[in-house]
Amino acid sequence: MDLRLVHDVVCNFDERILQHESLNFPNLVLLRYEVCYDHRNPPEFDEVFSEAQRWLKEYPRETLQRRVEENDAACMFEACLRKMATCEPGPESLSDLIEHFERLSSNMVTLGPHEGEYDSNKPPVKNNTPELQRRATAAWAWCYFSSFFIMDPGASFRTLSKLPIMANAACCADACARDSFLPPIVTRIGTWLATVHARYGVPIGTLPAFKEFKALWMSFLLYRTLSIERDLDWHEKSDKAPNKYQCAADGCGVYAMNRAALRRCGGNCPPESKPHYCSYWCQEQHWFVHRYVCKDGLSGDSVIVDDDGDPEWEDIDEYDSYHYDSALFDDEVWALEPGNELFVDIEHPSPYRKGEIFRVRSKTLSADFLRSYRNLWKLPSYRRKYKEEDLCAFLP
Repeated sequence: MDLRLVHDVVCNFDERILQHESLNFPNLVLLRYEVCYDHRNPPEFDEVFSEAQRWLKEYPRETLQRRVEENDAACMFEACLRKMATCEPGPESLSDLIEHFERLSSNMVTLGPHEGEYDSNKPPVKNNTPELQRRATAAWAWCYFSSFFIMDPGASFRTLSKLPIMANAACCADACARDSFLPPIVTRIGTWLATVHARYGVPIGTLPAFKEFKALWMSFLLYRTLSIERDLDWHEKSDKAPNKYQCAADGCGVYAMNRAALRRCGGNCPPESKPHYCSYWCQEQHWFVHRYVCKDGLSGDSVIVDDDGDPEWEDIDEYDSYHYDSALFDDEVWALEPGNELFVDIEHPSPYRKGEIFRVRSKTLSADFLRSYRNLWKLPSYRRKYKEEDLCAFLP
């Protein structure tokens, strides 16, 4: 099989993330995943959710602001996260946000003088730790990286080569990599920079501002290697028992991370070919085909034959393998039995990243939701935009 770069997107959150009263709370939780934890050892959702919830409860806006004025490191970082996630007002401007990161990073990273200056007469940051320094540097990288695409949505070569924004993002990411801290934002920056040659015809290493980031390039190669190895390991397992790792319903395209994640048919069909399903709906749909095998205990699915003209032969039903996408009710978004990890593969939409796959994995989202989300990305970009607008119209 071809070696593929598979980006794991793990979505194990539950309905609590949408029920929280704070504005844009989901953004805050996702941002914590992005900058606070190493992608090689990601935390469980409950840990990230509880941490974000605890900070909001123990440090409401006024209390947090008072501690920021006292130069408490953890509170300064929390205020920056809330500002970046638009969860609460934080530092007054982008320059204030960058100043906080500069002070928190404690010289982990040094940028150009026009980007890295702040009032050196301010009191030193209190209660800073190496972990906070690393997280602040990663958040600094996130801030520059997102600002690059806000300033220039088309990501032109002129903006990349003439302005320091992306180079600053890479510099912060490189600092994290040198300290062996690899949150998702570091690999995200490295992965995008790896496409520069395909985008502009210029190797990224030939641009003066990007020549020295050896730790960042090594972290990207490590990420790529681990990604390919995980995909090969899964294929090795699934090739031994494909019926246990893929939903048997034609056109479904939902897979299992382990052999116990799908529900198996309870009939007489032999174990080596017993079909497994991601949902009751898929099992019911596939029963049109599988019933002839299951009842008699035959090995392999029977073949559906066309009408041969025999007047004794009568069509009584027609097999429809198409999965219709329709609006899901709230309870249909979530898995009935959380814990079984399913996934769908989505081809990367960028023409510069052919062969790359987003693997959306979840123990909490339903197979119907995963399938619907994958189908959304099969649409042309203009249709996907309208579809997303239609879906958002139903959100509270």
